[in-house]
Amino acid sequence: MIAAGRTNAEIAGALHLSHSTVKNYIAAIQDKLGTRNRVEIAAWAWDNGHATSQET
Repeated sequence: MIAAGRTNAEIAGALHLSHSTVKNYIAAIQDKLGTRNRVEIAAWAWDNGHATSQET
């Protein structure tokens, strides 16, 4: 969903999570991937085949 350009609020709504939970998950993803921001997460997802043009 990050790679599709969704905001934290949109992700939270779609997954029925709180906004702070989404922020924590994104921070954990950044740590695990060694990325600095959500743009780098999206680039990693696209480069590694984890994103499609039809993400919900």
